[in-house]
Amino acid sequence: VIEKPLVTNVEQYLGFSNQISKSLNPRFYSCFHKRYSELHEMFKKDFGITKKPIDMHCIVYEIPLPIHHWYNWPNSGSRLISNGCHWLDYFMFLNDFSKVVDMKKWIPRGEDIIVQVKLENNAFLSLSLTDSGSQRLGVRDYIELRSEDKTYKMIDSEYYQAEDRRRVFSKCRVNPLRAYSRMYSKISENIAENGSGDSIKTLRSTKLMLDLENI
Repeated sequence: VIEKPLVTNVEQYLGFSNQISKSLNPRFYSCFHKRYSELHEMFKKDFGITKKPIDMHCIVYEIPLPIHHWYNWPNSGSRLISNGCHWLDYFMFLNDFSKVVDMKKWIPRGEDIIVQVKLENNAFLSLSLTDSGSQRLGVRDYIELRSEDKTYKMIDSEYYQAEDRRRVFSKCRVNPLRAYSRMYSKISENIAENGSGDSIKTLRSTKLMLDLENI
């Protein structure tokens, strides 16, 4: 059971992925809580069972950290690794970890980062990471998931709204902290039932994170 990020550099990734590839029964669990949130459950219910590509547009605001915080240590990498991995993984997770075919990174100022990613299934991601702005509510994020004529909004991991051309057809508000207890409960249940957990395929989100870091 591995807290995010799974690795922080290419050497660690190669060592871990090689071990997973050689194992006859690899069992590991990545603690990306967005996979387990109630907002994601609402999205799955509204989106239905389909293989359609899901585009993701999001703005992530992180609070400025004290200079000696571990996120600022050199071996933690940039904010793409220390925190951006959550949104990169969620995009890949939504699209069944389709292969990456194109990626771009822009650092417009300081530590602000903007990335774009396109997948083999034709889904694309636009992600902006910043700590410039109001600290009133701490870490915040605004996510729009789009597929065909529908848009699904997730705000601050708390609010959800789905709409099409005619109306808002679904919405809810949840306690964002419940995503963590749901994650550990579901991981524990999976372990108890001898489930498979993550796989070499799901490591594609980690590889994407490192490739963007090293552009």
